[in-house]
Amino acid sequence: MRLHVLAVFAAGLSLVQCSFDGSGLTGNTISSLPGETTGEETGTTDTPTTTGVVDPTEDASICGDFKVEGSEECDNGENNNGKGGLCKGDCTYNTCGDDYLAPAVEGCDDGNKDDGDGCKSDCTIEGCGDGEKAGLEECDDGNAVDTDACTNLCRLPICGDGIVNGQEKCDDPMGNSDMGACLSTCKVNICGDGFLNVGVEACDDGNAVDNDDCSSDCALPTCGDGLLQDGEQCDDGPDNGDTKACLGNCIEAFCGDGFLLEGAETCDDTNKDEGDGCSATCQIEVCGNGVVDSGEECDDGNQEDADDCRNTCVLATCGDGVIAAMASKPEVCDDGNVDNSDSCPSTCQTAKCGDGFVLADSDEECDDEGASDTCSAGCVRTAYWVFATSMKFTGAEVASLEAADDLCTMLAAGKSIAGDYKAWLGDSDDSVASRLYHSPVRYMVPNKAKVADNWNGLASNSHIVPIARDENNASITINPNPMDCDSANAKDVAVWTGAKTDGTNMGINFCADWMNDTMGMTGQAGLATRLDASWSGCDYPCDTEARLYCIEQPQYPPG
Repeated sequence: MRLHVLAVFAAGLSLVQCSFDGSGLTGNTISSLPGETTGEETGTTDTPTTTGVVDPTEDASICGDFKVEGSEECDNGENNNGKGGLCKGDCTYNTCGDDYLAPAVEGCDDGNKDDGDGCKSDCTIEGCGDGEKAGLEECDDGNAVDTDACTNLCRLPICGDGIVNGQEKCDDPMGNSDMGACLSTCKVNICGDGFLNVGVEACDDGNAVDNDDCSSDCALPTCGDGLLQDGEQCDDGPDNGDTKACLGNCIEAFCGDGFLLEGAETCDDTNKDEGDGCSATCQIEVCGNGVVDSGEECDDGNQEDADDCRNTCVLATCGDGVIAAMASKPEVCDDGNVDNSDSCPSTCQTAKCGDGFVLADSDEECDDEGASDTCSAGCVRTAYWVFATSMKFTGAEVASLEAADDLCTMLAAGKSIAGDYKAWLGDSDDSVASRLYHSPVRYMVPNKAKVADNWNGLASNSHIVPIARDENNASITINPNPMDCDSANAKDVAVWTGAKTDGTNMGINFCADWMNDTMGMTGQAGLATRLDASWSGCDYPCDTEARLYCIEQPQYPPG
């Protein structure tokens, strides 16, 4: 499990138009294609890794499926990659010098970046723009107009060169496609042309007929589209619904269909029988007639509101605000809620010690419905549970104090040690000593062995037994037991703490408040198997995988 995973991906592409300055061709270059070398020094940014999600050695991407995935830099579909667009057949971007000619941005590409061989290092033809056709040039009209009979890269205009010329309606530099926005014929892909525009159209059958397999707006026919199709009795589009004249399944509403027609029916019990609570015209029959009609939970035929059946023909329930004193299970109280911390819990009996609920603002510290390992018969705390998590995390995966607290409570849930927990964990703002309750009674691990007599014993350099049991009461052991923080196998039983043994946090590290695994950063930790100060007195790199200590807290702390 990971508490915190962060991944950032970025890519950029910008095109600059070309022009003539009288001495040659300028501009029309790709300023930031992926993989392009500009000659300027740039910094590198470490990308956080994700653990436990995808095997980074596996690349499930499919070049040609219109989805940029895995190692792909681009993907414009299998019908256009490698046809002169900026996205090549292997789903990588064109770069000058790759021996692949992209007419939208290159006049030539001889596979190198040498000048003087007819194709310059920026992939423009030497001499292009001087008005004289020579060398690798297909034409040279010496002007800066890119949409005439000769492009500014000295190439004859063609569909697919990324420039809209002549009768063309579009020309995508990334590559045209019969499944994209610009067709391979340089016409705009529109609904009704018979070509499916992937990601935009659901279908395209080349016609404007609405009641066939593809509507005139290139959507697949479906109940609720407002078009009457074979097998539908009606279709009012967004006005369909189980309370409307046209049901959600495109069947016309009728009395007895089991759906309540708004404004016409007050009931619908799927039949047209009289005397069953819903009449043949789908109108409610009277509550209190002693018959459980459709829509009624009960009907005892009387007007007594404090028995099992309310006067509204609804079963009396604890929390409905009415004290059912004459019910088969008489209520003593009913405050209209199911809050188990007030004087009338969800049993609708007066709150008391031994009912299993801790009464807020009272002398109760706990309530286990009788004496237990941590609660006396008088609802007074006798101990608090502590354990080390079975799960391990890097410093960044801890994420925050709140996330760690929630994890501890979640791991204990459903077990004999269930309760409210906080992690023995501090950060730059909050110390353990300020966050955790200072218990006057003992702390013990899940096998009931005592760790300390009270908070002072817990927040010290010496424990009676180590906190070496996890939430499942499994023992955390290692052989040999590390003697100190620097032992060779110490990290195998490491626990993140962000605190000294007394719970303070001055002068220690927190892995950037448990959000960073950057090399060189460290965090305060401890060893789960130690009794001395090293139980919370170590310092390890933030990429170390370590456990957390979880300390049970009172449900309603005093004060």
